[in-house]
Amino acid sequence: MTIVIYFLVRKRDFVFWVKFTLLYSLILVSYNDGFIHIPIGIIIGYFIVLKWCKEHRSTLKLTLIFALAAYLFASYVTPPITFENYTNVKTIHEEMFKFDGIESVKTFSLEEPIQEELLKYTNNDLNIEHVMFLTYILNDNNIKILNENWLIYTAPHELGIIKSQKSKDRVLIYNYNGTDYLGEFTRNNGKIHLKYVIKGKLNK
Repeated sequence: MTIVIYFLVRKRDFVFWVKFTLLYSLILVSYNDGFIHIPIGIIIGYFIVLKWCKEHRSTLKLTLIFALAAYLFASYVTPPITFENYTNVKTIHEEMFKFDGIESVKTFSLEEPIQEELLKYTNNDLNIEHVMFLTYILNDNNIKILNENWLIYTAPHELGIIKSQKSKDRVLIYNYNGTDYLGEFTRNNGKIHLKYVIKGKLNK
């Protein structure tokens, strides 16, 4: 986009590039309620260009169009990535090298409904991460959980869910029906939640 603007503008003075940078950065100013995304910054920028920018007006409008396209792409096409997920990227990348093949990688924030779902059968406070991960695996395979006792004591043997000896600390590795699940848990304000799950086939 910058290359296009560069060739469109013959008089490339410092002031123009300052305007260009500021206008494009307006993509950061927006309203988002989780469903509707409104590019407030770009809208304001459009009126600023109309009223106060006489020189290179058409090029600055083009800049806003590019900014709007980038905003819409980031808001509706690419999946949302929270700051918390950014901090997990390095760890997830390292764990992915343990796999021969990967089916999926899912990350979860503390606020997502799945966290409450996974805590549903942890009333006895017995190895919470273990119970939560069993719940995740069964839900992922659309297996109905009968009750807490069945989940903790019967399901692993009945369904052949095997806990890997490579599991350590809050990183759990389980195998179900030939598929490996690697998940990491963390504690936030005294509450345990699932950070991410890698599903696939581990290296032997």
